[in-house]
Amino acid sequence: MAKSKDTEVDAYIFIKENLKTIGWDIRNPARNPNGEVYTQNEVFNHSELKKCLGQLKPENVVKYRWECMAVFYHL
Repeated sequence: MAKSKDTEVDAYIFIKENLKTIGWDIRNPARNPNGEVYTQNEVFNHSELKKCLGQLKPENVVKYRWECMAVFYHL
């Protein structure tokens, strides 16, 4: 039987698990006031971030402080 290939979904799980391990609250900030990680299109529910990102489609956006966000995407 051929070995299955890793999927993009596996990468999302890996990223969120590692963010949680190092202390980030991986819940969606739009749904939980203590949440710190937007995944995929969740960030587009935040009007200011949506405007700033334009056509970029980040994989994750981490809320560092409300004044500062870190955006992760791959080309």
